[in-house]
Amino acid sequence: MTQPVQNADGGKLPLPRYVIVGARPVRLLPTPDGSMLVEAFNWGTGEFETDWQYLTRALLPDDEVDVVDAATFDRYVADLRQRIRSPKPDSSGSTS
Repeated sequence: MTQPVQNADGGKLPLPRYVIVGARPVRLLPTPDGSMLVEAFNWGTGEFETDWQYLTRALLPDDEVDVVDAATFDRYVADLRQRIRSPKPDSSGSTS
């Protein structure tokens, strides 16, 4: 469900908002108090963590930022998680 958050000029920003910044998934989520939370994908854990450094790029995307729908975002995140959690083959080709 999309919940608008009022921005500085009085307009409404529809949330949640899903973006891919470079290769990193970032989401802007509404909070119960009417503000928002910025979460970025952590490459080490495969989970999302609060990370406000992506706020401007998520709101004012440039050519390295793709705004996507929830389904596309979820598929992208699932693929990333599968890749980072899969065993890595060692130099002999074994996955042990």
